[in-house]
Amino acid sequence: MQIKLRGKKYQLLRYAGYSSEKKRATVEVIGSIDDHATSIPDDLVVVMQSNEIEQLTTFLREKAEADTNLTAKYSLLSVALVLSKAQLSLENGEKPGNVDAIYEAMKSFKKAMKKAGYGPVRGEPEQAPAAPGQQSLLAGQPTATAS
Repeated sequence: MQIKLRGKKYQLLRYAGYSSEKKRATVEVIGSIDDHATSIPDDLVVVMQSNEIEQLTTFLREKAEADTNLTAKYSLLSVALVLSKAQLSLENGEKPGNVDAIYEAMKSFKKAMKKAGYGPVRGEPEQAPAAPGQQSLLAGQPTATAS
C-alpha cells in the first residue's frame, strides 16, 4: 500500500496488478484520511487488508511521534516570547488563575535547563587572549604580537 499526501488528506493506494493494455501498473484508491487523523476510521477498516491496517497504524503512530517532537522543538524556541507576553499581561493587571501550576512549571523548566547544561548566565564570559600573530575572531583585527 502507498500513502500519499494530497492537500490536507492522505490518500491510501493499493497496487492492483499490471495492465498489459495500458502497459503500466494499476492502482486502486482504498480511501483517504485526514492529515491530523490519529486512528483509522471504521469505514476504511472494512475495506482494508490486515497488512494494510498494520502499515497504516504504524504510519499514524510514527507521524504522531514526529508531530509531538516538532511541537516540543518549536515550544522550546518560543518559550522566551511566551514568558515576555505573560509578563506584559501581568503588568497590564491580568490575574492568573493557576499560580501554583505556573510556579511548578517554571521550577521544572529551570531544573531541566540546568540538567541539559544551560545554567543561568552571569555576565559576559572572559575571552582567552589569542596566540601571538593570530587574528581575533571577535574583533576581526590581528592581535598585537609579543616582542
